[in-house]
Amino acid sequence: MDAQSRALLVRAQVREVTGRIDVISGRTLVLENGQVYTLLDDARIIVNGREVSRSALQRGMEVTLRISPTTGQVLEVAAQGVAQPPPDQPSTDQPRITSFTHNAPRALRAGETLTVELRGTRGGQATFDIFNVASGIPMREVSSGVYRGTFTVRPGDNVANAAMFGHLRVGGQETAIQGGVALTIDSQAPAITGRFPQPGAVVENVRPNILITFVDQGAGVNPQASTLTVNGQNVTANTTVTETAIAYVPPSNLPQGAVSVRAVIGDRAGNATTDTWAFTIGVAQGSLIRAVTVNPTTPLQAGQTLTVTAVGEPGSQATFSIAGVVDNIPMVETQPGFYVGQFTVGPQHNVQSARVVVTMVRGGQTSRVEATSRLTLIGQQAPSPRIVTPTAGTQVGAPIVIRGTATPGSRVVVRVDYQGTLLLFNVRGTYGEVSTTADAAGNWQVSLNPSIRIPNARLTIIARAVDPVGRESAPAQVQVIQS
Repeated sequence: MDAQSRALLVRAQVREVTGRIDVISGRTLVLENGQVYTLLDDARIIVNGREVSRSALQRGMEVTLRISPTTGQVLEVAAQGVAQPPPDQPSTDQPRITSFTHNAPRALRAGETLTVELRGTRGGQATFDIFNVASGIPMREVSSGVYRGTFTVRPGDNVANAAMFGHLRVGGQETAIQGGVALTIDSQAPAITGRFPQPGAVVENVRPNILITFVDQGAGVNPQASTLTVNGQNVTANTTVTETAIAYVPPSNLPQGAVSVRAVIGDRAGNATTDTWAFTIGVAQGSLIRAVTVNPTTPLQAGQTLTVTAVGEPGSQATFSIAGVVDNIPMVETQPGFYVGQFTVGPQHNVQSARVVVTMVRGGQTSRVEATSRLTLIGQQAPSPRIVTPTAGTQVGAPIVIRGTATPGSRVVVRVDYQGTLLLFNVRGTYGEVSTTADAAGNWQVSLNPSIRIPNARLTIIARAVDPVGRESAPAQVQVIQS
């Protein structure tokens, strides 16, 4: 533009792609090389030098696509009629795959069926693989060059963001393609790891915290599919649900005697775990303390504050302690018989399943009552896990067994990326990821079975630790060679 801001020159940049149409459906255009493009609603369609409607485009046309470099959408299609239809007979030439798709809109659970479609050269034999789940699943040619296959998820199948590969063999030649949309399979319901109060326990507390802890190695917990019932009353609206726990603080005293609890923990794939147990409330005769509650009971990070509340005899001296963290924090009697104390988590506080105990002293008498739930404090983000085997530069076959160490109890997510040459093409992508939990000694192990062999491909194994509040560590990684 000039000094008066008048435009002197306008330059528009576009990207051009040439090829032959294999599929045209609505605004979607697929070339024979498998590349998929989306046409703008007002894209110009020019056939043999004349502007026409989109319906004039046909399979087999040689086209030049003008594409926006910013959005990737097609601005203009210039076609030269149907010069020569694509080969529709089996041949000894390298077969072609033009598309490879599946119908899963979300994570699949056991019993659900996945349908996969592959389009390519007709008259061949097609199969598909799901990373770390199954390989060589047969597909049937349902129409000319269109192959379909199904897979029903089995109990125990579990993988996140799994790569899928399609294979097509015609006349002794084979080609393969990786699907563009990864697949998540979650056939395992959340597993209960702790119940507080514990089943069969007798607690000296008329307002006990009720806490259920669990792990889910699949698609993650769905709070909308999780419920809690106490003594036959649905209290879900007053619960807190996280990725690892469901917690409830009774708003008023529970009746002494047996208390029944029923928890349903659902995940995002539709799996659910139902657990039922009971405990007993029996306050000791003459005890200074009638109730102890902590809030929240879910894991706390640095900077968050824990509030401990006790109900007991008025005029007492009350303190609380967190085992392994702090002792004798004073509690203030905010109204007769009602005591409150607080503790703010610091970066140095890292503890799991710590006991919280309230001590009350009055007139030479001392009573102690433990909160019914345990406490987890995560002052610092989980450190990076360590990959012990395989070591960098080694050759690995199938399955790939990966071992390492991490903070005990942390979830470890392992992903494998690949880069190599397959059928003369440079390929790169992600096989998929699986997760596990580090044991009490901090050890973890996963086994991965790549469904496609890419000789001498470079594999990058990446591991991340996830702490109980969902924070991810910096990744640890090693590079190995696929044999």
